[in-house]
Amino acid sequence: MTNIKTLIATLIALGTLSSAGTVLAAPGSLVLESILVREDVSTITVEYGSKARGCAWLMDEDGTRVQATYKDFCGQGANQVAEYDLSGFDVMGGDVLYLCAQNDINNCSGRVEVRQAGDLDGDGGLNVADLMLIHEYIMEGNSSWWPTQQLDMDAADLNGDGAVNVIDILLLVDHIWANE
Repeated sequence: MTNIKTLIATLIALGTLSSAGTVLAAPGSLVLESILVREDVSTITVEYGSKARGCAWLMDEDGTRVQATYKDFCGQGANQVAEYDLSGFDVMGGDVLYLCAQNDINNCSGRVEVRQAGDLDGDGGLNVADLMLIHEYIMEGNSSWWPTQQLDMDAADLNGDGAVNVIDILLLVDHIWANE
């Protein structure tokens, strides 16, 4: 019985097991939650979790690194949020990326599609459907099905100021008209 208690205490200390007995990510694992690109303010926001030793790379489906420096994703633990200047990344909305351990390129997270700010419904484009969602949310204060996750709200904040408001509607209209 002492060995089981010791094992449980060790797993909790390593962050593999919660004190409630829930199994968490395995040691050395990487989790990529979301990637949001804000072209208007030239930023990329990445939400990830890491139990890997060392840093990690963002990689595309061909195994090519999409970031300029290796020190971007070195934080360990769950719910890491990193925001960087977009110029250091070769990425755009719709790309599919993985987070891979720098010292073990075969240790990668599941795939995540990069979301562009303004793509409120996650369909890969900035269009009138997105405009209708943000208008309903801001002007009427309700939506029957949106937002479904925090990433939806983050995508609605086009200028990254922490608020979803009329300025974001105007930015979205500019994007839609520019691509017509």
